[in-house]
Amino acid sequence: MKNLKAIMLLFLGLVLISCSSDDDSGSTPPVNGDYFPATIGDLWIYNVVNENRDDPSFDFTATDLLTVNSATASNFTVEANSGISPAAGSMNSFLTNGTLSKTDDMLLFTGDLELPEAFAGFSDETISLTDVALYDLNSDNGELSNTPGTIIQDLDIGGTIFPLTIEYTFITSKLSSGSTITVDGTEYNNVIKGNLKLEVTVTATVEILGAVSILGTQDVLSIDYYFAENIGLIKADAVQGYEVESTFIDLLEFSGVNLDIPTSISVTNAQELDSYVVAE
Repeated sequence: MKNLKAIMLLFLGLVLISCSSDDDSGSTPPVNGDYFPATIGDLWIYNVVNENRDDPSFDFTATDLLTVNSATASNFTVEANSGISPAAGSMNSFLTNGTLSKTDDMLLFTGDLELPEAFAGFSDETISLTDVALYDLNSDNGELSNTPGTIIQDLDIGGTIFPLTIEYTFITSKLSSGSTITVDGTEYNNVIKGNLKLEVTVTATVEILGAVSILGTQDVLSIDYYFAENIGLIKADAVQGYEVESTFIDLLEFSGVNLDIPTSISVTNAQELDSYVVAE
């Protein structure tokens, strides 16, 4: 009898442990936090370094002043350098071209993406974006948003007109969260790292040959960005550029057409937070 009682008590204990374990599963509360303070007058000062691998004459250093210049209960906008001069930082330039909205765990952007300056030889169109996620505290690492599209236009190369098809995909991704990083000598905790990129494929229609690849699928813009809790954007590293397909270059040379835009460009742009003032 004693053995039977002991066995029953052991069984009852296992059942209780199992039930307790089941009750706990899936009960983790959502992660909330403010990674972009948005009170009118909040400001951030960034040191910016721009380097052009192919033409050092375009290298520069600058200082950006980013401020919240409008805010409602649901969204806000930011402005660079009091509107006197454009943003020098690539991420600052992106943020100032639209409207931002926050939830307890997300930051969303709606606005226009200007094609990278390095890509201007092919197109100066803008891409409309709606509610693309720049961060999501409760998502797994990976893709957050995906916006595809197509641009049709003509390209004049040495007086020869080539009909172009530009297929693009704008993608944002979550790379990590909860990190600690040092920026300009200051340590920041609870940092979210994300990435936005513009991937393009460019083809031209050539008489007799049909569709010819100018740019194979490649990222013409990629920005790694970092947001710190209760502070905002603390760092962004951008790369923009392209590389023309060698077969297209050979085709132009064979046809006697002069390619009057660079065959490749690579520009890096880094911005780091120097100081900030945000409402508590």
